[in-house]
Amino acid sequence: MTLSKLLIANRGEIAVRIIRAAADMGIETVSIFPSDDAISLHVHKADEAVRLEGRGVASYLDIEGVISVAVASGCDSVHPGYGFLAENAKFAKACGDAGLVFVGPAVETLELFGDKVRARDVAVENDVPVLTGSGELGSVDEAGAFLESLGRGGTMILKAVAGGGGRGARAVGDAADLKSQYAEATAEAMNAFGNGTLFAERLITRARHIEVQILGDGSGAVSNFGERECSVQRRYQKVMEVAPAPNLPDGLRKRIIDSAQRLATAVSYRSLGTFEFLVDARDLTDESGFYFIEANARLQVEHTVTEAVTGVDLVEAQLNVAGGSSLSDLGLEQADVPASRGFAIQARVNMETVTPDGRTLPSVGVVSAFDPPTGPGVRTDTFGYAGYTTSPSFDSLIAKVIGHSRSDDFGDAIRRTYRALSEFRIEGVSTNLNFLQNLLHHPDFAEMKIHTRFVDEQIATLADSSNDSHPKRFAEVAEAEVVRTAPVAVDVEGPEGTVGVIAPTQGIVAELNVAEGDSVRTGDQIAVLEAMKFFHTVLADRSGVVRMVAVQQGGTVLEDQPVVFIEAMDPADLETAVERGGAVEQRDIGWDAELDELALRTNLAHQMGGENNVAFHKGRGKLTVRERIDALVDPESFEEIGTLAGSATYDADGNLTGFTPANTVIGVSKINGRRVMVNGGDFTIRGGASDANVGNKTAYSERMAIEWRLPFVRLLDAAGGSVRTFEQIGHTYLPNGPGRDVSPHLLPVVPSVAAVLGSVAGLPAVQAALAHFSVMVKDTSVLFAGGPPVVKVAFGIDITKEDLGDASVQVFQSGVVNNLAESEEEAFDMIRRFLSYLPDSVYDMPPYEEPTDDRDRRDESLKNIVPRDNKTVFDPRPILESILDKDSIFEIAPHFGAGRLTVLARVNGYPVGVMINDSRVGGGATDIKAAEKIIRFIEMCETFHLPIINLADDPGFMIGLESESSGMLRVGARLHAVMADTETPWLTFVIRQIFGVAGGCHIRLSGMHRRYSWPSGNWGSMHIEGGVDAAYRREIAESDDPKAKRAEIESRLKQLASPFRTAQTFLVEEIIDPRDTRPLLCDFVEAAQAVIKTQLGPGKAARWRP
Repeated sequence: MTLSKLLIANRGEIAVRIIRAAADMGIETVSIFPSDDAISLHVHKADEAVRLEGRGVASYLDIEGVISVAVASGCDSVHPGYGFLAENAKFAKACGDAGLVFVGPAVETLELFGDKVRARDVAVENDVPVLTGSGELGSVDEAGAFLESLGRGGTMILKAVAGGGGRGARAVGDAADLKSQYAEATAEAMNAFGNGTLFAERLITRARHIEVQILGDGSGAVSNFGERECSVQRRYQKVMEVAPAPNLPDGLRKRIIDSAQRLATAVSYRSLGTFEFLVDARDLTDESGFYFIEANARLQVEHTVTEAVTGVDLVEAQLNVAGGSSLSDLGLEQADVPASRGFAIQARVNMETVTPDGRTLPSVGVVSAFDPPTGPGVRTDTFGYAGYTTSPSFDSLIAKVIGHSRSDDFGDAIRRTYRALSEFRIEGVSTNLNFLQNLLHHPDFAEMKIHTRFVDEQIATLADSSNDSHPKRFAEVAEAEVVRTAPVAVDVEGPEGTVGVIAPTQGIVAELNVAEGDSVRTGDQIAVLEAMKFFHTVLADRSGVVRMVAVQQGGTVLEDQPVVFIEAMDPADLETAVERGGAVEQRDIGWDAELDELALRTNLAHQMGGENNVAFHKGRGKLTVRERIDALVDPESFEEIGTLAGSATYDADGNLTGFTPANTVIGVSKINGRRVMVNGGDFTIRGGASDANVGNKTAYSERMAIEWRLPFVRLLDAAGGSVRTFEQIGHTYLPNGPGRDVSPHLLPVVPSVAAVLGSVAGLPAVQAALAHFSVMVKDTSVLFAGGPPVVKVAFGIDITKEDLGDASVQVFQSGVVNNLAESEEEAFDMIRRFLSYLPDSVYDMPPYEEPTDDRDRRDESLKNIVPRDNKTVFDPRPILESILDKDSIFEIAPHFGAGRLTVLARVNGYPVGVMINDSRVGGGATDIKAAEKIIRFIEMCETFHLPIINLADDPGFMIGLESESSGMLRVGARLHAVMADTETPWLTFVIRQIFGVAGGCHIRLSGMHRRYSWPSGNWGSMHIEGGVDAAYRREIAESDDPKAKRAEIESRLKQLASPFRTAQTFLVEEIIDPRDTRPLLCDFVEAAQAVIKTQLGPGKAARWRP
């Protein structure tokens, strides 16, 4: 069909552009406008103009209203332009349902490319490369997971699923910025497209943005009109475009265009469309990579430059295709498309001021002079004119200046465009002309050494308005008198003796609260202005009587223009004024009711499970969760988060009738002056069983600890999940609640500790194990995966909770919990001590404390502390007390794997991790429990950059059937691998013996390391006593006196076992006097600090695992 009457569902310069193209084709046109856009030029350019209901942008987005005007006006077609409803599939379908031709792609195409995630999928299906990306993001947590997947130093860009044009786009490289950026992007996307859903892609930090202009007729026939360079962007909004893209390798250009055409063909694209790609500006060759990012299924703002270099009227072609013409009918099959000739540049002229920090300030006022440039190779698309009043409701774009040169020299196009901007006279409002001229003069633009962040990085230079060297190639005569066609408050003088109350911003008077003669007091509300969908309150700046109202409801007021004029009076005299006029009735704008409700809910939250439950809890000798927090942290340092989370009941009028807080209390506090995150379970509420908010609060606290780099403390008194929840929510659920995967992610970033303070089961029990340090309270704490009732149902066994999981099980046998405290207070003291040795996160140095001990102290007792007989046991603790700072030793897991002591301590003020064998337990041999304990300890020291001090007296791995059956070799092999993979400084003192593979696990041979031996040192691949029978079996058996022969061989070999012979071959660095151990230790640890500084951050070694 041939189109005969077209409604343009847009405004401004693009509406004027479409009207002109339609007029050239003999198509009647209808423009639309809301009351606050009646002075826009497009209203006067069309054959008819119809006013829409409402005001501002919302009117142009009113699908039903636009369709009804089109039908009532007898239109057969609708052109959406760009923005507003241009890519709205619902609008396109509504047009079709009303019998109107939608001048744009098919509904299905709009739905496809309107969903950026689906569009990526279709691109991949058609061998069009895309950036690493996410699906639709359901939460900021999913965005964080994608950012983490990019690895260290990775950066992503958040994008709106439902639209483009840079709206809803935010670059995020630091997880700490993610929450705010995600919120901003969501809000911007919702505001722009009515859909706040986002997705994420890997960000190329130095990217060029290349787009390909496509025209299809819906039959599968598709032609391209070349590419455009769109890299000149400010905060993802295009500023200037070029066709074709300068300095783009021909091979790369062809591959990009072929991909765009292949994708458009695959979907049988109809109408105009732009397929957009990114390339790395640092890697531009014929074979370089490129990535599809989106397709804009509409007419583009920058279509003008393609029209300039090809000579094709794209809007006319679009209208013809909408009327049923094929590319063949139009003579626009690919072989017929004219080749690009020369270069064209489009500069977007906005009514705004660009500040050196990158902000844009909308201009306000009346355009008093408007003289756009013309001439050969110059085109200006605009809706501006002298007398136009700016509106805060709409985009600031007033004109597009296009400079075209047929020359192959890009510089010729730059000069022509620059001159055109110099000829552009706009007076009365500020514009970005100076900014655009600075950009054209920048040497990097001329050489196309640009990328999408170029403008943002050079903003201070480009926004420099002090540069007055740009010529003004127009006559600066007196401004013409303008006729105002809208109610605007300008140049108003009030009655004598009055002072004006000025508008804080340009806006529409949405509400007028006073009339002449009203009395007002300082702070009273005068009016409400609407600007860009936000409301600004105008308040009286003095007391007095309103003598003149300078605006009217629904009218426009400019920034710094008077709203009312007030005759100032003493507030005490206003009663008389009231008699003459009246007092303003002020709206209640206070928040007292909400503050009262806040106080009520906070009070209910602090009542925890209620008076009876709290009394029962305390009757068992236990502190409440809030008392525990107070006992643990520095006084008055706890800042709670999520106090009001919980479940509430309401009456029919919506009034609160009851509130039960979530049974987890979280917040930021301080321990020893250092900030920590605290998460405490409240057993007085539902017996600690998880409710709907526990997972959310716990996940939040864990993520905050990671993002803010805060040590994490759990105070556990919780029973995990409950089947009662199923009944409350009406369904069962998969056991992967919010944040369940977050807990393990704490471990390689911040110290995590847990105190088991009651009956703990299910997920909280696992969280106790997901801690670098854990403690439980004697006779109070029990810990298990499933409690006695669950065991009874599963196995038919009656068992008490104490027999199932008290300290005798979890501290002494399983080692799930490290330490045992006599009381809750002692448990909290252990937590404070443990955290004192570790940094706030892996990005920080371990905390140094001023030493009070002599670094050169030599303890005489060390000389003879080791027995000469290897079979004689001794207490190793005096050794530690002799070489470590006094009163600095904190032992971890003393009751589990007791053959090896693991302690945190200080050496001349520096934190260290120390290990030493205890020969009194299994001869000091490494059994499976000791090996597991050592592995966790080494990984913790490695994670938090503590030097490891190892004092070795190890006869080897525990042997025998029981040891072999328990998997000693597997765990021993893991110990060997973990030790070899460490990077933290490692110092070994061989104080007596090291044999076999277990002995080898005491010594590291790479990174910063050192080995010393006391004279008592003894070593080998295996013990001489046990090895003689294996190595000399035949010789002994054939001897006349086997016993004597064995003794002879042992004596001979023991002569070779002298540590001095080993030192002679430099297989041990030094044999030392035991009394010199502390000074040497201090030297090593002090030297290690320089190495540790280079290792901050997550290391390459295996993460700490429970």
